[in-house]
Amino acid sequence: MTDEKRPGPREAATNGVERKQPAEAPKPAAGPFQKVKPPVVGVEQVTVRCGHVVPFELFDLKKDKFRNDRRKKLTDRDCSDCRIKAQEARQAADQEAARKRRLDKPKKEKPPANPSGRLPDGSRFDITWDAAKEQWSGTLAVPGLASFTAAASGVFKLLQVLDGLYRAALAEEPDGDADPSRDVGGEG
Repeated sequence: MTDEKRPGPREAATNGVERKQPAEAPKPAAGPFQKVKPPVVGVEQVTVRCGHVVPFELFDLKKDKFRNDRRKKLTDRDCSDCRIKAQEARQAADQEAARKRRLDKPKKEKPPANPSGRLPDGSRFDITWDAAKEQWSGTLAVPGLASFTAAASGVFKLLQVLDGLYRAALAEEPDGDADPSRDVGGEG
């Protein structure tokens, strides 16, 4: 190693010393499975399906045995700008159709509930697991109303069923049909 101290970038700039530029990385050689495009010997203007004129690259005839097939492929489709516009139009139409489907889809109506949407004070859920039947069973006791009983495969489903029974009883209550002493059952 030498004892010579190299100038930093600032010192080099002020003293007029050029910085060493990194060498360019060599271009990778074509591997055995990489296709190398032959040199272009000419360009021909071709009219495509949409009516626009696009350039068509010509290669040496010895290397370009599929020239007619390439030309036919190019002339049988739209130019790239027209394809992009058509794709954007299709996407916009699809999005509009999806928006219309969402708007036309009927909204789920919520079951009628009491104004606060909550159970009254003192309401109680009692649930138990029955291993023989492999299901949860439970009771919802609401003060001033009937006791509701149901069974379901999961706790959350059971609570939903019991809540549904309670909401249905609330809808019947103004008619005077609700009898606090009767036991309402439901399987779910």
